[in-house]
Amino acid sequence: MAEGTASELARTLGALACPERLKIVAFLLGQEGPCCSKLAQSLGLSNSALSYHLRILEGAGLVERWRNGRRHCLRLTPRAHQVLSSQVLRALQKEGRIWKARPMK
Repeated sequence: MAEGTASELARTLGALACPERLKIVAFLLGQEGPCCSKLAQSLGLSNSALSYHLRILEGAGLVERWRNGRRHCLRLTPRAHQVLSSQVLRALQKEGRIWKARPMK
């Protein structure tokens, strides 16, 4: 494994080594374009905590954020699907359904 590849993989796996960030990935699986405020409310995160976790996920190339009017929208990148095994993706999708089904506060 090349040095650059090892460093990049370590950065990606480090970004996923946090329960809150795994919940964000689970929420975004199979769903494109939820706004940051909906995600924060659904997961029970403050806006500043969500922003912190998104910066880490974006830095690892796993999440993209774009503006749609006044809203910031999110989606997983193709890299996220490449890095995660099919078994992990299935487990996260199951977890994501639970978070999506929760009533917003």
